[in-house]
Amino acid sequence: MLDLLFGFTVKTSVLLFVAMAAIVAGRFLAGGCRMRGLLRDADGRGHSPIRLQMLVFTLFGAMQYLAMVVKDPTRLPEPPAELLTMVGGSHAFFMGSKVVPLFVSILSARMNKK
Repeated sequence: MLDLLFGFTVKTSVLLFVAMAAIVAGRFLAGGCRMRGLLRDADGRGHSPIRLQMLVFTLFGAMQYLAMVVKDPTRLPEPPAELLTMVGGSHAFFMGSKVVPLFVSILSARMNKK
């Protein structure tokens, strides 16, 4: 019974993923999803290499996990530690690029008050 329920869950998850991907692709092609500025830095002056690396690592990780699901569609595989480290490290690097300037501006404001 549990195998039947789990198999149904995987099939339902894959169907849901395909449906969501189709909706996003349709909206993208119809012009409903704005991608302008996706890779621009916060100032809008140029392309941000940090955003690019995060996008590339995230897409690579998603494709790698999807390949694991396609290889054995009877269950959702455990993501390898390397995959989690790669994607998590990429996102941590991105968040660090946002937090460090904030702390620098707070510290410099405090230093100017003294």
